[in-house]
Amino acid sequence: MQEKVSFVQINNLTPVDVYFNRGKKILKKREAIKQKNLLQR
Repeated sequence: MQEKVSFVQINNLTPVDVYFNRGKKILKKREAIKQKNLLQR
């Protein structure tokens, strides 16, 4: 029998990212990539 692990993802971050305070860094990086892509269009 397999246990189901459930958690809520906020801003598509994993709980590990949030726990180790990597969330802000990841979101900033995503925003930079998004802006770069928008400028290329």
